[in-house]
Amino acid sequence: MLICLALSACRAPAFIEPAAARVSITFAVPDWELQWGSVSKVVAEFERQNPDIHVVLKSSSEILGLPPNAFAIKDDTWRRLAAAADVFRIPLSGGLPRQAAHEGSVRDLKPFVEADSTFRAGDFYPGALEAASWDGGLWALPTALDYEVILFDKAAFAAAGMAYPQPGWSWDELAQAATALTVSNAGQVTRWGFVDEAFVHFPGQYVELRAGALLEQTGVPPTPLFTSEGAVTATQWWADLIRKAQAMPFPDAPRGDGAGSSLVEQKLVAMASYSLQGAASRVRTKPQEFGVVPYPTASPIWLEQLCMSAGAAHPEAAWRWLNFATRQMPFSMPSEADYRGLLPARRSVAQAASFWEGLPEEVATTLRYAVDHAAHSSLPDWPAASQPLNAALLAVFRGERSAEEALAAAQAQASTELQREAGRLAAVTPAPLRVATAEPPPAADAIRITFLATGDVS
Repeated sequence: MLICLALSACRAPAFIEPAAARVSITFAVPDWELQWGSVSKVVAEFERQNPDIHVVLKSSSEILGLPPNAFAIKDDTWRRLAAAADVFRIPLSGGLPRQAAHEGSVRDLKPFVEADSTFRAGDFYPGALEAASWDGGLWALPTALDYEVILFDKAAFAAAGMAYPQPGWSWDELAQAATALTVSNAGQVTRWGFVDEAFVHFPGQYVELRAGALLEQTGVPPTPLFTSEGAVTATQWWADLIRKAQAMPFPDAPRGDGAGSSLVEQKLVAMASYSLQGAASRVRTKPQEFGVVPYPTASPIWLEQLCMSAGAAHPEAAWRWLNFATRQMPFSMPSEADYRGLLPARRSVAQAASFWEGLPEEVATTLRYAVDHAAHSSLPDWPAASQPLNAALLAVFRGERSAEEALAAAQAQASTELQREAGRLAAVTPAPLRVATAEPPPAADAIRITFLATGDVS
């Protein structure tokens, strides 16, 4: 609304602005979230409740110089996102790496959490906040969670006269089932007992599932635990499944038909590692054919997260948006049918959406177990440790070295490389960041009053 008053006594124009200046913050999200439109609706509601803040949406792909709908993590990914956006989204993955904090790209959220009387850490499911908590800080807030589980062919179990696996089963029971369900014909395996298509790329993380954390992270650098009894036992378990029982293909998983169906659906595999979101859709549509069960003892957790740039021009406004966004249904859910396998990170959000009531009983039981046994790998943050470990494990699984010998060599190499990495980190002085913010448009109900001089202004 514009009001003009002619005052002959005025000697010059004067402007009265709103008492509270409106600020802009930039939010970077993947292209697919922009296309679905759900994030725009959340932004509109946030701006309605917070008229002093304007949220500008940007494409992460565009910021990173990638093709549309692409998101790839490179050495400069976090720096580029943090230089272009006050807040940015990390798509479903293992979570924000420590590199982003060490290089000064993201801001510690712990001071905001401690100053916010409405923030309740207990509202988040187990492991969700811990995945971004290190060095005494909190570097991201989660919005959605998924878990690695096992999708299985019910007909294969029935034909073998075996009961379906249940949450809480043991690693030995998994090995026994995989061995019994493997089928060969003329020396060629026609159906594998168990497959994990990512195993060859990250074997250390699967050893951790049984052994527990392989890095002691009480200090910098962390201490590798590769020669512990648990690590040796877990390594030998996988080696036996691959080489002795020949129930798991290595290094390559069988090739499917390329039509998008899973290896379990194609009857090439009796059990396969799968995201809960993907497994849930198959169990929901074909409950007589497929079942789902968590891994024994530990469930790999995947997260969608929000981070604040260390260079945010208006950190308080950025926090208000970031905190608000975690209290909404995840942006990556274009319809109710699609989000029944992806868990909101906050209990209160899941409850408000009746999330659990919409799940098939088998999926809900599996998800509850996974939530209570969430496991976040210690290895991805430290390539200086994970790379020699993974190389050693591959040698064991190829039959080239014993578990004890390979793990001892990996531990020695990792210890040396971690010391070098710690020295490099100590010498790094992060360059300051400053996110450029655009001038925000006026709020919908803003009032601007202009006084115009009409008399003698000499």
